[in-house]
Amino acid sequence: VRNFESPEEVVVVWDNGTAANYRCSGAYDLRILDSAPTGVKHDGTMCDMCRHQPIFGIRWKCAECANYDLCSICYHGDKHPLRHRFYRITTPGSERVLQDPRRKSKKVAIRGIFPGARVVRGVDWQWEDQDGGNGRRGKVNEIQDWSAASPRSAAYVVWDNGAKNLYRVGFEGMADLKVVNDAKGQTVYRDHLPLLESRGLGGLDLMGCR
Repeated sequence: VRNFESPEEVVVVWDNGTAANYRCSGAYDLRILDSAPTGVKHDGTMCDMCRHQPIFGIRWKCAECANYDLCSICYHGDKHPLRHRFYRITTPGSERVLQDPRRKSKKVAIRGIFPGARVVRGVDWQWEDQDGGNGRRGKVNEIQDWSAASPRSAAYVVWDNGAKNLYRVGFEGMADLKVVNDAKGQTVYRDHLPLLESRGLGGLDLMGCR
């Protein structure tokens, strides 16, 4: 998410550099894939699988076990019994939304700026000629945190000229990179993801509703 033009419309910059407007009130075009880059966190929680604390992004709370939570990586990574239903908690204090069991739900693969992707400089590039010059390519090695308060908001790139550095992909809505050959990311339960509404935040990772 780049910004909200109005309560009804949001501007999105996709990993391929395309920018477009989408509906986010009344009718919805997008779902939130990952809100962790915006700094959304659930203080006092811990993912009971990977032990990361607090949980950043969407919190998934088991509806059938006492005090059991997963982060999005572990939830979509099929941790914990797939027959158990979970509540989705999008932001701290928000309504709990009960989901169907994952074993009965469809998974879809996401593609974009992930490890293995080939990239060039993007719309927010401000790093002079670190990449060897406009149009020069590099390879994404890893998705990292631009800051401790903004997980999964940056990509570590090795450029064809040998230079290496970390670049913003979602931090404060910024896109330092543009993908030219995308890579496969995680598979996710698309229908379990929340719709993007106008009260969202810049820097969200998104996917289409259909």
